[in-house]
Amino acid sequence: MSLEKVIEVLRRERRDLSSPYLIPGLWVDFQSEAAQGVNPYDFYADRAKAILNADPIPVVTDPDGTNWTRYAITYNLFPRLTTSFDHNNTNGLELNPIEAGWRETGTLLKSICLLPYIHSMGFNTIHLLPITTIGVDGRKGTLGSPYAIRNPYRLDDNLTEPGLPELDAMTLFKAFVEGAHRLGMRVVMEFVLRTASKDSDWVKEHPEWFYWIRADIPDRKDRNPNHFGPPIFDWEAANRIYDRVGRGERHDLPKPPKMYRDMFTAPPRAETVHMHEGKWYGVVEDGTHVRLPGKR
Repeated sequence: MSLEKVIEVLRRERRDLSSPYLIPGLWVDFQSEAAQGVNPYDFYADRAKAILNADPIPVVTDPDGTNWTRYAITYNLFPRLTTSFDHNNTNGLELNPIEAGWRETGTLLKSICLLPYIHSMGFNTIHLLPITTIGVDGRKGTLGSPYAIRNPYRLDDNLTEPGLPELDAMTLFKAFVEGAHRLGMRVVMEFVLRTASKDSDWVKEHPEWFYWIRADIPDRKDRNPNHFGPPIFDWEAANRIYDRVGRGERHDLPKPPKMYRDMFTAPPRAETVHMHEGKWYGVVEDGTHVRLPGKR
């Protein structure tokens, strides 16, 4: 069982930290809002043990077993955000691991400890926002958008605790689901299939799924129309677009300028697609070198 492995690793790796490790009071007794200092190895192991020892609760269902969602009371959980906390009390979140490899951004281990609190509020279903790997090329902010998916079949390694390498993302995810089911809560995952990161693993396998532009076109840093960026419309065309879209008419809109449309090419041959310095490139049939642009 994955919960048992989590407990075993935490007990074996236990050590005292040189500085306090604070957690929200609500994680401890569901009543106090004041932060409390704990030994993280002991706290997370004890919380997982309490879940494992709890009397199993049947997951939510309906009388005939065909439409349980009618009885779902759902809690939206974004682990990276929901369980982030200033554990070392520096009045900010450290993006790099703090002492002993513990993260201040949210992780799946910390999400496990939150399960009893979520259950105590009456929820019987947890909707997990995206937890799969996030792209690096063109990343927004410091951590990237959870909807810029690099690989929908791999979990985000940033949801692990680096100081506990035996507890990889899949082990922690299995333990999370196991704990949720033990407390009578179903887990629903959100899969992002409409958008992908610029460095998506799918580019090599399916270059035809993506837009491509000539590799010699630089990204726009100003309003230079020869550089790639959002299409630049004249005032008349822009006003027509705003007017029509404002009235809910999204068909027959003005096309981007020809100069902009000509930047795009056919997909490259799959065997030519390669990554260079974290970016995808390829070669089309006529020998033109192309690259993958970002969404603009």
